[in-house]
Amino acid sequence: MLASDLKRIEPRFNSKLGPNTLAIPKLYAAGEGDETYVITSQDPHLIQVFKFGMTPFFAHKPMNLINARAEGDKNSRNDPGYTGSNAIFLKPAFRKPVQFQRCLVLADAYYEWSDQNKPYLVYLQNKKRPFAFAGLYDQWKNPDTKETVFSFTIITTTANPLLQSIGVKRMPVILSRSEEMGWIRASNHL
Repeated sequence: MLASDLKRIEPRFNSKLGPNTLAIPKLYAAGEGDETYVITSQDPHLIQVFKFGMTPFFAHKPMNLINARAEGDKNSRNDPGYTGSNAIFLKPAFRKPVQFQRCLVLADAYYEWSDQNKPYLVYLQNKKRPFAFAGLYDQWKNPDTKETVFSFTIITTTANPLLQSIGVKRMPVILSRSEEMGWIRASNHL
């Protein structure tokens, strides 16, 4: 969910909307295929619009990967104490992006569904907004239309105790303000 306008977003992230980028309307529930604002490791002072649901550069057709599980795909119970492989680094779709193509996915809040299929609006304490999710992005060329598509995925982790109390097993990685630039800069130095 991104209801903040550019007058609030640009100074918060010390970035400007890209010169050839059109502003998007407020997004009250972003889903697979929707476009939203991101800030990439390649252009950390530009706000760009990418599609939610990453298609890796090597794909023959759209894949729409909406999350990259940092908690590990083999952690089927989403156990917070899991010590096995964090498969995100091993998956071909994420191997290059996790090293060189990181992004901030801008948001004000997000919806989470409890184990009783009840929606909850999740936001930061004191309603600090906007904030950023840790994301990965890629660029894919559609072999049929030759269109270049810029898309992203959000990294997830095991849910915190508050979300676990409503039956949620995993959550997006929300970066603190002090972690944001480190997250996208790190991909330029690996």
